[in-house]
Amino acid sequence: MVHFGKKKKIIFAVAALLIIILCLTLLLSKTLFEIGNNLGLKILPPKDCTDSDNGTNIFQFGICTDSRRQSFSDSCVTTGLHENPALKEWKCENNSCVFEIAPCPKGTICLDGECVHNH
Repeated sequence: MVHFGKKKKIIFAVAALLIIILCLTLLLSKTLFEIGNNLGLKILPPKDCTDSDNGTNIFQFGICTDSRRQSFSDSCVTTGLHENPALKEWKCENNSCVFEIAPCPKGTICLDGECVHNH
């Protein structure tokens, strides 16, 4: 029985040590983050929205990536039964990707997520 008691004490001591190490790690990382922010340093990279065609550019295919790292590609969509496909153009707005449906101008067609000249 005495031997079993020593094992229990060792397990408890190891668990307590791990908890202390975890708490110190969290405290240290929070402190370093606060110090960095007070010094004007950016410790974590910004999670901004990006758009490869720089917003509403109907003549260039683009991919919008929001602050949560979800991506949305410009594409062609059919809006009506007898209408030519229109462009579903993604862009950034308030760090999120939003889309608008844009008909391609006269003399162009939607092809592979961009308006191209109809030859």
